[in-house]
Amino acid sequence: DGKYAATGSYDGSVKIWAPDTGDLIHTLDGPSKEVEWIMWHPKGHAILAGSADTMAWMWWAPTGKLMQIFAGHAQSVTCGSWGLGGKLIVTGSEDRSVIVWNPRGGTPQQTIREVHESAIVSMCAHPEAPLVVTGSEDSTAKVIQIETGKVVANLPGHDQSVEACAFNNPGASGMSLLATASMDGKIIVWDGKTFDLRCQMQDHVEQGGIVRFKWLPAPNFGCWLCSCATDGSVRIFDALAGRCVHMLRGHTDTVVDVDLVLGDGGQLAVASASEDNSCRIFTVTLSATAAAAPAAAASTQAVAAGSFA
Repeated sequence: DGKYAATGSYDGSVKIWAPDTGDLIHTLDGPSKEVEWIMWHPKGHAILAGSADTMAWMWWAPTGKLMQIFAGHAQSVTCGSWGLGGKLIVTGSEDRSVIVWNPRGGTPQQTIREVHESAIVSMCAHPEAPLVVTGSEDSTAKVIQIETGKVVANLPGHDQSVEACAFNNPGASGMSLLATASMDGKIIVWDGKTFDLRCQMQDHVEQGGIVRFKWLPAPNFGCWLCSCATDGSVRIFDALAGRCVHMLRGHTDTVVDVDLVLGDGGQLAVASASEDNSCRIFTVTLSATAAAAPAAAASTQAVAAGSFA
């Protein structure tokens, strides 16, 4: 709802901010090593984070209270997702395993080992079906049925580490899509039901690898996505047309995460976190041009992730 923004840092801190003023609300205690990723609950203000300390952590953002610790991986928890509309948590790790968790009890419901040949670095859960997509440093992406632990689809086409994957919210288009993005600079778009290839976008190929992307939350732009890359750029793509429609500049180093919130009058706010030690908030009119707001205060170390509630 845009009430809170969160950042996770390589110094192990997770911070909750007021996005309209930039004021710090809470610093969340827990991780003893780098924060690899953060994610808001799809229907509330619980925030989930994975750390290099081999654990995932969950807090209640309004109070800053620690709600649960998820321990079970042998190496860094590199990615995670809320499954079935927030009823489950799924995490992936450098140890090549996927664990399905009960959010309330913190207990594992399913452990799927040796999913890939190398570390799992990205993950997304289907919003309704018991499916999760994993991306790996071995350049492959896979669709897994989390109740059985079986791979139901392989998604080829990337040449380097698959750093991001996500299902869209079909919105007004009614079209279910899945996208995967890689350090090879390619974004590949798949049918979200059959997992057939739809298109490839290669605007980042010559400039640098893609680190993260998010689908736009706007109902009429459910087939658009926003990516960030090692060249410091943030781009918005029309995934159906296969073209870049906005380029957002301002960072001087790799942009490691982006998050989006739709405001009044069709304005899109894009929060980006970078290894230049800053977070920036861009405002985008979807049919016009974009302008960058002043950078947020720098962390003591590189900012690893940023997210709106």
